[in-house]
Amino acid sequence: MTINALPSTGPSTFSSSFPSPGPSTLPGAMRKVTADPSPWLLLALGLLLTLAPCAQGRAADPGWVPGWFVILGSLPGTQAGLNEANRLAGTVERNFPSDNLIVSETAFYRGLTPGLYVVMLGPYPSAAAAKQKLTNSGLKQLVPDAYVKQASERALH
Repeated sequence: MTINALPSTGPSTFSSSFPSPGPSTLPGAMRKVTADPSPWLLLALGLLLTLAPCAQGRAADPGWVPGWFVILGSLPGTQAGLNEANRLAGTVERNFPSDNLIVSETAFYRGLTPGLYVVMLGPYPSAAAAKQKLTNSGLKQLVPDAYVKQASERALH
């Protein structure tokens, strides 16, 4: 074995003068390398194929249902925040009666900032449907900061 050490100014080199391993009489000393996939590789591949639909926009958890929402307001998770959320919902309901107006804690929705109360309309099946509701209904004039967001709601069984 050769090792160049300091104070050399060139790159360090390492080489071995040991002979390459040959056949051994010890059991298990040499193992034949094959191209057969290991069971772990097959298991990992199966897991990836099982999870692939989740990455394609489907619900990752059967307890959650994805949808699109028109977010009208997010308020602090306090009593004062809840009171303000209810006032906003009342204003929206008086001007734009709707069967899908929601006042809720954000904890019931994945994709929303936790710890708040939210006032929203939905769910809608697509972003386009939610945007159409926001722009064509006049809601944007009433609530200029309103926007569309995707979130998943807890499925109640």
